[in-house]
Amino acid sequence: MAHAATLGGMSYGTESAGAAHAMSQSAGGVHDCPHGALTARVLGPVCEYNAQAAPERYARIATALGVHTAGMDPLEAALAGVEELYRLTEDVEIPSMTQLGFSEDEIPLLAQIAFDDPQTIGNPREVDVAGYEEIYRNAFAR
Repeated sequence: MAHAATLGGMSYGTESAGAAHAMSQSAGGVHDCPHGALTARVLGPVCEYNAQAAPERYARIATALGVHTAGMDPLEAALAGVEELYRLTEDVEIPSMTQLGFSEDEIPLLAQIAFDDPQTIGNPREVDVAGYEEIYRNAFAR
């Protein structure tokens, strides 16, 4: 696991890891929960938020996840990939936000600390506190 974590860290080098990591590393300080599980839980909502800013990139992710995207425009393909990501999250039984110890009442706090996290810089779509609130609401709903 340490070797895999090192390779994962090297894969993005000095670049920002984006909103999913801004959310999980900051929220992980609010409640004691596994970083990987929390990152996986918010990844779908972050990808859904980001898809409109970089549909071609997210369409490639859809293809990598096995989604048949022929005949779809890039945004449609990207959103189909997001749905596949949500299915995968459920298939591997990633705990819900509630199961991870979070409450919807905490969304304003979680959104603010995610926004203040340096990983916010470099996210494919500009994200402000209201954007993080939207993503967190989606994470609780899914």
